Amino acid sequence: MAMGQAHSIAIRTDGTVLTWGDNDRGQLGRGTVDAVNVRREPEVLSGIANAVAAAGGENFSLLLLADGSVLSWGDNTEGQLGHGLAGVFPRPGQAMPPVPAPSPVVGLSHVTQVAAGARFALALGEDGRVVAWVDGSLGSLGDGKGAGSGSHYAVPFPRPVRCRMDEYW
Repeated sequence: MAMGQAHSIAIRTDGTVLTWGDNDRGQLGRGTVDAVNVRREPEVLSGIANAVAAAGGENFSLLLLADGSVLSWGDNTEGQLGHGLAGVFPRPGQAMPPVPAPSPVVGLSHVTQVAAGARFALALGEDGRVVAWVDGSLGSLGDGKGAGSGSHYAVPFPRPVRCRMDEYW
C-alpha cells in the first residue's frame, strides 16, 4: 500500500492494483483527469496483474512490476514521471502535461524498490544502484547540483547501498 498527497494505491496478493482519492492530475491511473469528483471507493486499475510495490508522490504514482520494470502516471509538471528525454523537457516556466494512464519509465530495469517524494522519485536496482529523477532543488536527488531534469540518472554513491523503505530511520 502507498499513499500520495491525496490518493492511495493498494496491491492485492494477486498483483492487481486498486486506486482511490483525488484524481485532479490523473494520479489514479484510470486514463482520465477529474478535478471535480474525488473517487471515494477503490477501483481496480485495468491491465495490471503483476504489481509488487507502489509509491505515491504529491500528485503522481509509481508502480514496480514483478519483472523489475516501473510504471508511472499522474502529475508531470516538472517531469517527475521520469519520462523526460534530452531536448523534450520543457524550458523553465513550461509544464509537461499530466499522464493519466500507467506508462513505462523507459531505461529502468532490474528494479527492486521504488520511493517517491513530493516531486521526485527513486528506484533501487538489484545491483544496489540508486536511480533518481526530477526536482532536486532541495538536494533530494543526491547529485550535488540541486536541480532536476525529468530524466533519470544514477546517484553517485561511493558503493552500492541497501535501503529499507518500509520504515522511518
